[in-house]
Amino acid sequence: MPNTPYVVLSAATSIDGYIDDATGQHLLLSNDEDFDRVHDVRAGVDAILVGANTVRQDNPRLLVRSHDRRDRRLAAGLPFSPIKVTLTSTSNLSSTANFFTEGAVDKLVYAPAPEKASASLSEAATIVEATDLQSVLRDLGARGIQRLMVEGGTTMHTPHRRPGRRTTPSHRPVLRRRPRRGPLRSPRPLPSELNPPDEPHRDPPNR
Repeated sequence: MPNTPYVVLSAATSIDGYIDDATGQHLLLSNDEDFDRVHDVRAGVDAILVGANTVRQDNPRLLVRSHDRRDRRLAAGLPFSPIKVTLTSTSNLSSTANFFTEGAVDKLVYAPAPEKASASLSEAATIVEATDLQSVLRDLGARGIQRLMVEGGTTMHTPHRRPGRRTTPSHRPVLRRRPRRGPLRSPRPLPSELNPPDEPHRDPPNR
Protein backbone atom coordinates (compact mmCIF):
# COMPACT_ATOMS: atom_id res chain seq x y z
CA MET A 1 0.00 0.00 0.00
CA PRO A 2 1.92 3.11 -1.20
CA ASN A 3 2.20 6.35 0.76
CA THR A 4 0.88 4.92 4.01
CA PRO A 5 2.59 4.81 7.42
CA TYR A 6 4.57 1.90 8.78
CA VAL A 7 2.42 0.56 11.62
CA VAL A 8 3.61 -0.67 15.02
CA LEU A 9 1.04 -2.50 17.16
CA SER A 10 1.46 -2.24 20.93
CA ALA A 11 -0.34 -4.72 23.18
CA ALA A 12 0.62 -6.68 26.27
CA THR A 13 -0.96 -10.13 26.05
CA SER A 14 -1.35 -13.18 28.21
CA ILE A 15 0.50 -16.26 26.97
CA ASP A 16 -2.72 -17.44 25.28
CA GLY A 17 -3.34 -14.16 23.52
CA TYR A 18 -5.70 -12.12 25.72
CA ILE A 19 -5.29 -8.44 26.63
CA ASP A 20 -7.91 -7.95 29.35
CA ASP A 21 -10.36 -9.68 31.66
CA ALA A 22 -14.01 -9.09 32.54
CA THR A 23 -13.60 -7.57 36.01
CA GLY A 24 -14.06 -3.93 34.99
CA GLN A 25 -10.64 -3.06 36.44
CA HIS A 26 -7.27 -2.58 34.81
CA LEU A 27 -5.43 -5.85 34.29
CA LEU A 28 -1.74 -4.92 34.23
CA LEU A 29 0.11 -7.44 32.11
CA SER A 30 3.42 -5.58 32.05
CA ASN A 31 6.00 -4.22 34.46
CA ASP A 32 7.71 -0.84 34.80
CA GLU A 33 10.58 -1.85 32.53
CA ASP A 34 8.18 -2.82 29.77
CA PHE A 35 6.11 0.35 30.18
CA ASP A 36 9.32 2.34 29.75
CA ARG A 37 10.13 0.39 26.58
CA VAL A 38 6.69 1.21 25.20
CA HIS A 39 7.25 4.90 25.94
CA ASP A 40 10.59 4.71 24.14
CA VAL A 41 8.85 3.28 21.07
CA ARG A 42 6.15 5.96 21.39
CA ALA A 43 8.83 8.65 21.34
CA GLY A 44 10.06 7.33 17.98
CA VAL A 45 6.80 7.49 16.00
CA ASP A 46 4.99 10.31 14.23
CA ALA A 47 1.47 9.50 15.47
CA ILE A 48 -0.40 7.36 18.02
CA LEU A 49 -3.78 5.76 17.26
CA VAL A 50 -6.36 4.59 19.81
CA GLY A 51 -10.05 3.79 19.50
CA ALA A 52 -12.83 6.09 20.63
CA ASN A 53 -13.79 4.04 23.68
CA THR A 54 -10.18 4.02 24.84
CA VAL A 55 -10.45 7.82 24.78
CA ARG A 56 -13.71 7.66 26.73
CA GLN A 57 -12.91 4.97 29.30
CA ASP A 58 -9.14 5.20 29.85
CA ASN A 59 -8.92 8.96 29.26
CA PRO A 60 -5.26 8.64 28.18
CA ARG A 61 -2.96 11.61 27.60
CA LEU A 62 -0.86 9.76 24.97
CA LEU A 63 2.16 11.99 25.50
CA VAL A 64 5.91 11.44 25.61
CA ARG A 65 6.60 11.96 29.31
CA SER A 66 10.39 11.68 29.53
CA HIS A 67 12.11 15.06 29.28
CA ASP A 68 15.13 13.42 27.62
CA ARG A 69 12.94 11.83 24.94
CA ARG A 70 11.09 15.09 24.42
CA ASP A 71 14.39 16.91 24.01
CA ARG A 72 15.58 14.36 21.44
CA ARG A 73 12.41 14.86 19.41
CA LEU A 74 12.73 18.64 19.55
CA ALA A 75 16.40 18.45 18.55
CA ALA A 76 15.34 16.43 15.50
CA GLY A 77 12.84 19.11 14.50
CA LEU A 78 9.82 17.11 15.66
CA PRO A 79 6.98 18.09 18.01
CA PHE A 80 7.75 17.10 21.61
CA SER A 81 5.14 14.33 21.34
CA PRO A 82 3.49 12.48 18.42
CA ILE A 83 0.22 13.49 16.80
CA LYS A 84 -2.83 11.89 18.44
CA VAL A 85 -5.30 9.98 16.26
CA THR A 86 -8.62 8.34 17.05
CA LEU A 87 -11.40 6.68 15.03
CA THR A 88 -15.08 6.91 15.90
CA SER A 89 -18.27 5.70 14.26
CA THR A 90 -20.47 8.19 16.11
CA SER A 91 -18.38 11.37 16.68
CA ASN A 92 -19.62 11.11 20.27
CA LEU A 93 -16.46 12.25 22.05
CA SER A 94 -16.02 14.81 24.82
CA SER A 95 -13.71 17.68 23.97
CA THR A 96 -12.69 17.78 27.65
CA ALA A 97 -11.00 14.34 27.47
CA ASN A 98 -7.25 14.30 28.08
CA PHE A 99 -6.77 13.21 24.47
CA PHE A 100 -7.84 16.72 23.41
CA THR A 101 -6.78 18.92 26.32
CA GLU A 102 -3.34 17.54 27.24
CA GLY A 103 -0.35 18.48 25.10
CA ALA A 104 0.05 21.11 22.40
CA VAL A 105 0.13 18.57 19.55
CA ASP A 106 -2.20 17.99 16.61
CA LYS A 107 -5.25 15.80 17.21
CA LEU A 108 -7.05 13.99 14.39
CA VAL A 109 -10.49 12.40 14.63
CA TYR A 110 -11.59 10.18 11.73
CA ALA A 111 -15.34 9.65 11.39
CA PRO A 112 -17.75 8.58 8.63
CA ALA A 113 -19.96 11.65 9.27
CA PRO A 114 -17.87 14.62 10.48
CA GLU A 115 -20.95 16.85 10.43
CA LYS A 116 -22.19 15.00 13.52
CA ALA A 117 -19.26 16.25 15.59
CA SER A 118 -20.06 18.90 18.17
CA ALA A 119 -18.76 22.44 17.75
CA SER A 120 -16.48 22.00 20.76
CA LEU A 121 -15.02 18.78 19.31
CA SER A 122 -14.42 20.49 15.97
CA GLU A 123 -12.51 23.21 17.82
CA ALA A 124 -10.44 20.71 19.81
CA ALA A 125 -9.35 18.53 16.87
CA THR A 126 -9.29 18.22 13.11
CA ILE A 127 -12.28 16.10 12.06
CA VAL A 128 -11.62 14.07 8.90
CA GLU A 129 -14.16 12.06 6.93
CA ALA A 130 -13.14 8.42 6.54
CA THR A 131 -15.15 5.25 6.02
CA ASP A 132 -12.45 2.59 6.07
CA LEU A 133 -8.96 1.92 7.36
CA GLN A 134 -7.26 2.40 4.02
CA SER A 135 -8.58 5.93 3.67
CA VAL A 136 -7.35 6.72 7.19
CA LEU A 137 -3.87 5.40 6.40
CA ARG A 138 -3.76 7.25 3.09
CA ASP A 139 -4.73 10.51 4.76
CA LEU A 140 -2.11 10.02 7.48
CA GLY A 141 0.49 9.33 4.80
CA ALA A 142 -0.51 12.51 2.98
CA ARG A 143 0.05 14.41 6.24
CA GLY A 144 3.62 13.14 6.40
CA ILE A 145 3.03 10.41 9.00
CA GLN A 146 5.67 7.74 8.35
CA ARG A 147 5.42 5.68 11.56
CA LEU A 148 2.12 5.03 13.33
CA MET A 149 1.80 3.34 16.73
CA VAL A 150 -1.53 1.60 17.41
CA GLU A 151 -2.10 1.31 21.17
CA GLY A 152 -5.63 -0.09 21.33
CA GLY A 153 -8.22 -1.40 21.60
CA THR A 154 -8.96 -4.73 19.98
CA THR A 155 -11.04 -3.14 17.19
CA MET A 156 -8.02 -1.01 16.30
CA HIS A 157 -5.51 -3.86 16.53
CA THR A 158 -7.36 -6.53 14.58
CA PRO A 159 -7.56 -4.93 11.09
CA HIS A 160 -3.84 -4.12 11.19
CA ARG A 161 -3.06 -7.82 11.72
CA ARG A 162 -4.45 -8.76 8.31
CA PRO A 163 -2.02 -10.31 5.82
CA GLY A 164 -0.32 -7.73 3.64
CA ARG A 165 -0.29 -4.90 6.17
CA ARG A 166 3.08 -3.23 6.72
CA THR A 167 3.01 -3.93 10.43
CA THR A 168 5.42 -4.73 13.24
CA PRO A 169 3.66 -6.35 16.23
CA SER A 170 5.02 -5.11 19.54
CA HIS A 171 3.18 -7.62 21.73
CA ARG A 172 4.69 -8.52 25.07
CA PRO A 173 3.49 -12.05 25.92
CA VAL A 174 3.43 -12.82 29.61
CA LEU A 175 2.39 -15.94 31.53
CA ARG A 176 -0.72 -15.06 33.51
CA ARG A 177 -4.00 -16.70 34.48
CA ARG A 178 -6.20 -16.60 31.41
CA PRO A 179 -8.34 -13.43 31.34
CA ARG A 180 -11.94 -13.77 30.33
CA ARG A 181 -12.23 -11.08 27.69
CA GLY A 182 -10.37 -9.07 25.11
CA PRO A 183 -8.80 -11.69 22.81
CA LEU A 184 -6.59 -10.37 20.05
CA ARG A 185 -7.52 -13.51 18.15
CA SER A 186 -11.19 -12.55 18.27
CA PRO A 187 -13.37 -14.83 16.10
CA ARG A 188 -15.64 -11.93 15.10
CA PRO A 189 -15.53 -10.62 11.49
CA LEU A 190 -12.85 -8.02 10.93
CA PRO A 191 -14.34 -4.53 10.56
CA SER A 192 -13.61 -3.04 7.14
CA GLU A 193 -15.72 0.08 7.67
CA LEU A 194 -15.67 2.67 10.43
CA ASN A 195 -19.25 1.93 11.37
CA PRO A 196 -19.14 -0.89 13.96
CA PRO A 197 -19.93 0.14 17.56
CA ASP A 198 -16.95 1.82 19.20
CA GLU A 199 -15.38 -0.93 21.29
CA PRO A 200 -14.00 -0.58 24.82
CA HIS A 201 -10.44 -1.35 25.74
CA ARG A 202 -8.58 -0.83 28.98
CA ASP A 203 -4.86 -0.25 29.15
CA PRO A 204 -2.64 0.75 32.08
CA PRO A 205 -3.65 4.04 33.76
CA ASN A 206 -1.81 7.35 33.36
CA ARG A 207 -1.11 6.80 29.69
